Amino acid sequence: IGYSYVVRPDNQKDVSLTTRVKDVNATHSARGKKTFLISVHSDGFSDESANGMGVFVAPNASTNSKKLADLMMKEMASEFPYLKNRGVKTGNFAIIRDSNCPAILLESMFHTNEKECRILMSEEGRDKIADAIVRTIQKYMLS
Repeated sequence: IGYSYVVRPDNQKDVSLTTRVKDVNATHSARGKKTFLISVHSDGFSDESANGMGVFVAPNASTNSKKLADLMMKEMASEFPYLKNRGVKTGNFAIIRDSNCPAILLESMFHTNEKECRILMSEEGRDKIADAIVRTIQKYMLS
């Protein structure tokens, strides 16, 4: 199966949320049914002990968004079984709320947690996150 993808922010320091959503929706209009968005992040909190990984869907999330989120959470949990699984939650984030295609926001870990920050900064940790994302995409595309 061949895949095409769009990675942002195209070597710019920042791309506005409005532009990101506009680009996602234009891509969805052009490519159709199997277009989806995975917005990848690390979380932060004032309490350094906050930890774990989670996935957000919008309050208006489609069945396909929820399916994508469940797949992502399972794949992240298989890569990082020793981390707290914060599960799939609802979040009113513009990037997922205003997208016309299935959309999720992955909070891979907490960059404000020293242990998790070391994982995020390591090549092995980033490779594991990438592997989980690739498997999620493969399973979603084949479903």
